[in-house]
Order: sequence, then C-alpha cells, then structure tokens
Amino acid sequence: MSVDDEDAGSPGAEALLQRLVLRVAEEHQGRSVEEIRETLEAGLAADGFDPQPETWLTTCAEEIAAGRIVITDPELEHEVHRWREQATTPESGGSPPGQE
Repeated sequence: MSVDDEDAGSPGAEALLQRLVLRVAEEHQGRSVEEIRETLEAGLAADGFDPQPETWLTTCAEEIAAGRIVITDPELEHEVHRWREQATTPESGGSPPGQE
C-alpha cells in the first residue's frame, strides 16, 4: 500500500501511518536523520506500505530529529494530540492506540 493509494487514504491507513511516525519519533529522539529515515522505511515496509519518496522520508526524518511533531494528515491532528496525551499519562500504558 502506498501513502498515495486510495486505500492509504482511508482512515485506517492514515492512522496507521501517523502512529508509525509518532512511534518512531518517541523511540528515536536524538538520533541521526539517517537512522530515523531507515527506521521509517523499515516500519513502513513492516506495516505493508509501498516504498515512499526519498524526499518525504528525509523531510520526515529531519523533522523528527529536530524534535518536531510530524502530522501526516491534517484531519488526524486532534488524534495526534490525544495519542500524545495518552502516552504521557501513567495509566495509559504509554502507547498510542494500536501500539500496545
């Protein structure tokens, strides 16, 4: 599945992509752009996404390396904030939904 495919435009695929980006950001803070980029590529492949454009991967990795939140779909922005709040709440278990 490609991020640009019709299926990838579904709420499930977009949410899966956003969760992956958040997970990589949480687990790879302070790492190099190249390491983050490689982790994104591996995660995308593991989640069934087609290879993504080099520019998207690099830009996303640069944003994560700089400590910024990457929103993959503006319609998910409210979900991103909810997931991040849950991840910082002790009783939540510390993971976005679907990442337990």
